[in-house]
Amino acid sequence: MKRTTLAAALALPAILGVAAIGYAASETSADLDGIAVGDTIGIDEAAIGARLSELGYTMTEVETDEDGYLEVELTAGGAPFELEIDAATGAVLEIEAEDADDEDEDGDDD
Repeated sequence: MKRTTLAAALALPAILGVAAIGYAASETSADLDGIAVGDTIGIDEAAIGARLSELGYTMTEVETDEDGYLEVELTAGGAPFELEIDAATGAVLEIEAEDADDEDEDGDDD
């Protein structure tokens, strides 16, 4: 009886750890060569555009969202992506691949 309880007590954290790792992997951002979440790429449109250009990407739009973060739309090899950047630090918070057919809030494809 004690062995079963001990085995169950030891197995539960291992099972939960695997589940947490699986969940974290499913919540990762899209991949862009040369840019990763946590990288600092700039705090203003000119600096961000220059860095993206150095990496071979084309910045198509920059907006400030309601939380004060910069939302940067770009294309990489013709595929659309969006970066969320902390405007105070320039750190990349999120990288998201978008569908080419996605429309923004005003209903157009820009």
